Amino acid sequence: ESEARTRDTQQLGQFLLTVCVSMAAAVLSAAFVVFLVRERITKAKHVQMVSGVSIEAFWFATYAWDIANFTVPSIAIITAFAAYD
Repeated sequence: ESEARTRDTQQLGQFLLTVCVSMAAAVLSAAFVVFLVRERITKAKHVQMVSGVSIEAFWFATYAWDIANFTVPSIAIITAFAAYD
């Protein structure tokens, strides 16, 4: 009986971990939409184009910023998985 109870507790813990990680990933993904909406509202791209920034430079800078912002939480999640493995 003790073995079965331990197994049930482990399975419940794994299920809760899965739910929490899924929710964290959803919130992380949703957080990036805020920047897109703010950019659309403030017309940041238009301001950059009027200022003389080339389209390639604008999209490269946007891509680099997104990658930099996404890398930190991704590394944190991978580190957490590695720590509890």
